[in-house]
Amino acid sequence: RRQLEEKLDEEQRQHKLTREQLSNVRDANSKLQREVNTFDHDMQQLKSDYETLKNSLSDRDAEIHKLDTEHTIYKDEQSHQLKAVSDENHLLKMKNSELEKQVEDVKNQSKNVHSLYMESSRKLEKAQDELKDMDMLR
Repeated sequence: RRQLEEKLDEEQRQHKLTREQLSNVRDANSKLQREVNTFDHDMQQLKSDYETLKNSLSDRDAEIHKLDTEHTIYKDEQSHQLKAVSDENHLLKMKNSELEKQVEDVKNQSKNVHSLYMESSRKLEKAQDELKDMDMLR
């Protein structure tokens, strides 16, 4: 009987240890499950943040492309306007040269006309003097 009681005590002690171990394993399992749940939640949040950043980057890339296109169009327009102004400036310079030549020609004509006028005035004066002389001789 004593041996059976000892065996029973041993079995009860083993049973108690096993129950404690089972309780410890359940506690550890619960703790791990909470950590897994936290990890899953964090992972979902990271996925959401990643998608948000990816969409933001995609929007930014589209905006950069749009601005780059607008800049290219603006540069082309400016280039065409600069060419037009340059061409017009060249034409105005040519016209200015032509006008300066015409002004020089008019100055020369004016000098020639003045010279002819002076010569004509001298001839007229001479003719008037000769006419006076003839009138005096009569």
